[in-house]
Amino acid sequence: AGNYYYYVDDANYCGSSSNSCMVTINQPPCSVTATCNVISTVSCNGYNDADIQVYGYGGMEPYIGEGLFINYGAGTYIFTVEDAFGCLANCTTTVTEPDLLQTICSTISDVSFYGGSDGSALVDGSGGTPPYSGDVGLHTNLSAGNYYYYVNDANNCGSSSNSCIATIHEPVCNFFANCVVSTSISCNGGNNAEVTVIASGGAPPYIGTGVFSNLSAGSPSFTVEDAIGCTATCIANITEPDYLYAMGSELSQ
Repeated sequence: AGNYYYYVDDANYCGSSSNSCMVTINQPPCSVTATCNVISTVSCNGYNDADIQVYGYGGMEPYIGEGLFINYGAGTYIFTVEDAFGCLANCTTTVTEPDLLQTICSTISDVSFYGGSDGSALVDGSGGTPPYSGDVGLHTNLSAGNYYYYVNDANNCGSSSNSCIATIHEPVCNFFANCVVSTSISCNGGNNAEVTVIASGGAPPYIGTGVFSNLSAGSPSFTVEDAIGCTATCIANITEPDYLYAMGSELSQ
């Protein structure tokens, strides 16, 4: 395309540039176009592993700027394609990424009695790319304590950094001991007292209950333990009679 100048001479050399002519050659407008396609998206939140394919169409081959472009993160990108004539075309594409994978722990039920193991927790996932694996699901037969869980997704984006904690509680010991002086000391300084120790609540059978004999005056303590390790203490107050004195007096005649 462009302007071209020509002139004609004759047999007598009468021609000159003053009798030249101009011919204008036009070209069609640029017809090259560009197309951008995301052929693989970001696998995990924050990663840079997306691939973009750029194609050129129309115009005159070969094209500059087309091909496969790799390792892109989330964002919007503009690519330019140029054909053999220098015509340019742009295309725009947006790379997305999944939401951050998170592990969600929910306590469904706490332990119903002290020392028990009937607690339960539910583990689920959010974000990432379902389906989820790992610790997802219902966890039962849990005793009191903290439990750490994590969830993985279809692109293996899970790690210990996205774990969660489920806390299972248990009730306090509901256990009591009672000391009863069932037999008192008969004489001052004696050791024939008896104390009956009774337990209530908690989880039978109990250790430390019964009748304790041959006790002297004082305030002995007794500790009772139930089947799940709860303990309770009571104190018995054992008294004794005063010392017996014999007293005499002289009678006058």
